[in-house]
Amino acid sequence: MEKKTKELLKTLLENQNLISSRIWRDVLWLQDDESLGISRGRRFTWKDKFGTHEGNWQNFFRKAKGHWDDNQIKRRLRDYLLFLKGDELTAREVLSCRNAEIRSLLLSQFGYERLIQDLKAKVLHEDGESQLIEIDMGKHEENIRLIKVRDSTTKQFYLLRVPPTVWNCKQAIAWTFRMEEEEYNLIKET
Repeated sequence: MEKKTKELLKTLLENQNLISSRIWRDVLWLQDDESLGISRGRRFTWKDKFGTHEGNWQNFFRKAKGHWDDNQIKRRLRDYLLFLKGDELTAREVLSCRNAEIRSLLLSQFGYERLIQDLKAKVLHEDGESQLIEIDMGKHEENIRLIKVRDSTTKQFYLLRVPPTVWNCKQAIAWTFRMEEEEYNLIKET
């Protein structure tokens, strides 16, 4: 096992009491592998060519089991380790998080206003509390467009990614509901 991978696992061990079963499930599996699981008792289960196994996270990641290689471990732990960065987290790292639930937690910790300010985002359109925002990702990547909306039940703001083809808030919100702008007619928020 590579030194960097061992360091990642050591960081995980040092912070394992902060890890909820839900985070383990959502981050490690990213809901893409039915052969992996976690029991209510926080025991890992996995299936491979030798059968079904159960054990702690150290056994789960042990290369000798033949289930993981270094790149798989790094890729699976990357999003959670962003969560552990705290104040050292950057706006670009928040956006690079692949897991939507973790990204939402990171965004709430980081703060929407700080994210928009750090990335020098520009507001393309405003409609009430909603804003259509564009973030310049540099010359090698496509710009990101986000719609900032307030959830009517929680009263919290959310940033949702929308395609670069939307030009106003109503069109962006309609797109999140898989509708055309003309189809989206908000009568009452619930």
